[in-house]
Amino acid sequence: MVADPKMTWGIVTGTAYFNKKETKAIADNGALSGVVSGFLPPGLNIYWGAHAAVITTTALKAKNAKKCIKVKFAAGIFIPGQYSGGHCK
Repeated sequence: MVADPKMTWGIVTGTAYFNKKETKAIADNGALSGVVSGFLPPGLNIYWGAHAAVITTTALKAKNAKKCIKVKFAAGIFIPGQYSGGHCK
């Protein structure tokens, strides 16, 4: 499956809005992303693993609440959240 999130852009940040199918895939397979951290150099591996864990946890909560995940990003910082309506189908 290829994710095709809806993207919005501000002056400094962007936000990716994933639908329910994509949210489920992130929730169900997010742990695999954490495995990648084992192959990254020190420092980057911790950074990647922490973001993967937070995004996966938020996706699990969104899936269980029948909502979707959105991820706001800027300057290498990723802030996940939940949303409903709009692209969340």
